[in-house]
Amino acid sequence: MTFVVESGLTQFVDFPTRGCNILDIVLADDKQIINQIVFVWDPPIGNSDHMAIKIPIAVQTTAITTSCITENIIKYNWYKADFELMQTLLDSVDWLSLFCFNPSALCMWNALMSVLRDVIDVYVCAIDCTDH
Repeated sequence: MTFVVESGLTQFVDFPTRGCNILDIVLADDKQIINQIVFVWDPPIGNSDHMAIKIPIAVQTTAITTSCITENIIKYNWYKADFELMQTLLDSVDWLSLFCFNPSALCMWNALMSVLRDVIDVYVCAIDCTDH
């Protein structure tokens, strides 16, 4: 509970989903992203007495015209990747600190992707396929 409060997260499920208990947790750091949660009772999942929920998420998208973008496309040779060294490096990452210092979902995602890109760049051979 402390993590949820300190991270500025909002719990969106405010109704019982099994008997009198709220078992489902839907957290987000943006109160505008979820405007409703709908429970679905029929049909149940398998023989469960637990109701399912549907969560429509409001996401803004932007169309990107590829003809206007010039970028370097990197192709990785995963057959030559050193997976053991990748695992060793990933095992040495202080994940708790990494995520504690990046409190929003977007910051956490960017931090995770930064670590993964660094590991991939070091331990996976890349071929530069520049798109002209």
